[in-house]
Amino acid sequence: MKKYILGACFLFSLIGLAISGETVSRKRTELVNTVKEAPAGGDALELRRGRIAFLNRAKWLVAPLHEKKGEPREGEWLYEFREKGQTFSQYCLDASHEQRTATRKYIYIQPLGGFDSNHKKILRTTAEFIALFYGMPVKLCKEASIEKFPSDAFRYGDRSGSMQLSTDYLLEDVLKPNLPDDAAALIGITTVDLWPGVRWNMNYVFGMTWLYGRVGVISVNRLGDPGESRLAYQQALMRSMKITSHELGHAFSMRHCTCNVCGMNGRKGHFENERLPLQFCQECMAKLCLATGA
Repeated sequence: MKKYILGACFLFSLIGLAISGETVSRKRTELVNTVKEAPAGGDALELRRGRIAFLNRAKWLVAPLHEKKGEPREGEWLYEFREKGQTFSQYCLDASHEQRTATRKYIYIQPLGGFDSNHKKILRTTAEFIALFYGMPVKLCKEASIEKFPSDAFRYGDRSGSMQLSTDYLLEDVLKPNLPDDAAALIGITTVDLWPGVRWNMNYVFGMTWLYGRVGVISVNRLGDPGESRLAYQQALMRSMKITSHELGHAFSMRHCTCNVCGMNGRKGHFENERLPLQFCQECMAKLCLATGA
């Protein structure tokens, strides 16, 4: 447990951050000393309290490595959706948040519809990344056909005219009924564009996940053509990893982050998605560690 917390809370915090070697060395020493003090046993409640105290200390140590989120600008998610966010302390108070258990120990990824060779490669690599990022085994399922979906599961976008799948149908009628007993979370991935329904006042979404229910779905439809060039493949892969790790955070009952620049920030479109980092901030990384038992 200590090894994974050290790796998750510290190493992921350094990805893409330009900080001095002296700062890294000092923070590493402090965090290693904190790891030595991490709880190692006791009853379940005592262990949970000890883990929360340890993660609070760890996130405090790496907090200076993360950038605070500024005021939202027009066109950004928070400009339209004035969310309050969720601190690690608030997450801990939510006793019903989804988490890994002794029986729910796998993350399942379910491909929905057909995938060409380049998208299959992105799918496999994303699954490998998720296993490392969440510190949990991932089971990549066989492709499931969408040919027999009812007509009301689809619509044609009112602006693009392209076919879209209803996220409500996928979550309620496809994924939830097929959630394995040993799944901590099940994420569907499709090449078809997604529509979240009229209540969201949005023409498409990159993904949609229930905060309580352990199922979510993402689309790679708008992530670029990975077969166009090597750079296009790398960009599509990075976008896939960003969105999948983000939606899985929701599957573990993590709300959008509003305090730091973070992989759990809401995103309204490509511009915002490109600017956001792959890594989580200290608040959300602590939630991840608590939920997964890392």
